[in-house]
Amino acid sequence: MGPIPTVVRFHTAHRKQSLVLDEQYDFAAQMFQGIEGIQIAALNCGKYRSLCYKLGVSMCPSVRLYTRDAVYTYDGGMSHESIARWATGITGVHGRELVFALREPNGRVFKEILNNTHCVFVMFHNPWCVACKKFLPHMREVAEAFKYDSRVKIVANDVDLYKFYNWDYDLSMFPDIRLYCKDENDPIKYEGRKTAEDLIDFINDYCGTQRGLNGRLNSEAGIIDEVSQIVEDFLTKGKRPQYISDMEQVEGTKYYVWVMREVLNKGDSFIVQERNRLNGLLDSGTLSPDKLDEFQIRVNILGVFASYLENSE
Repeated sequence: MGPIPTVVRFHTAHRKQSLVLDEQYDFAAQMFQGIEGIQIAALNCGKYRSLCYKLGVSMCPSVRLYTRDAVYTYDGGMSHESIARWATGITGVHGRELVFALREPNGRVFKEILNNTHCVFVMFHNPWCVACKKFLPHMREVAEAFKYDSRVKIVANDVDLYKFYNWDYDLSMFPDIRLYCKDENDPIKYEGRKTAEDLIDFINDYCGTQRGLNGRLNSEAGIIDEVSQIVEDFLTKGKRPQYISDMEQVEGTKYYVWVMREVLNKGDSFIVQERNRLNGLLDSGTLSPDKLDEFQIRVNILGVFASYLENSE
């Protein structure tokens, strides 16, 4: 091998375990793609049997890391996170983080997710479960909805691929659907209707999130009910500075106060114009996840102001 540390996956199309590793190894390659100090490669031992034999590879799948001075053989789990962590430990080169909607981790990574996430919604399943196959598309929809919400992870654990899940989590029937919350001692079993909308509502109720099926915050996010009367009085009884002062006394009302000041300066039309502008940005597809959430909350608050204007007409 050359002077650059190189991770090589030795594989074949004739072994089930080798095929299982295909996707995870591709993910590991994506993590290090274009990053200096490491290379990722693969060698088909079914096609290049003599070369694999020459390199001393007798079993597939097998993963090795070749450096200038040594050869390291990987003996960890099948997930891309495990492979990447192992390569980083030897080379010191860090890969980029991949953002997945539906996670399918090994046992170690799953425990890390449980320890570091406010809420984990998980389905334990196996390839022979017909109900599991029907339910997986809904899990993917839910995962997309929470893809950029750091408080929630959506997980599908294959108990055939990782058999220890059966014993470690006391599984007997599939799909087994659970929600693990930081503030709950025991997992909460989900036994409701298996539609994406119902699952999202269930997660929102227990996790304090406010996601919709499209992944954006719902229309209630950011609204503070206790200040609605101040907004109504400001718009219907005269736009007096006292109402702004009253608003400033309530925690979390910075944007409310800003809107009130803009209305004083620009008139009621500002509310509709600003809401239309932000809705245009939300629909543009150019905003980062953080900005999507921020602007949706602003649109929701502007909607509160707009509702009182409409009622007063």
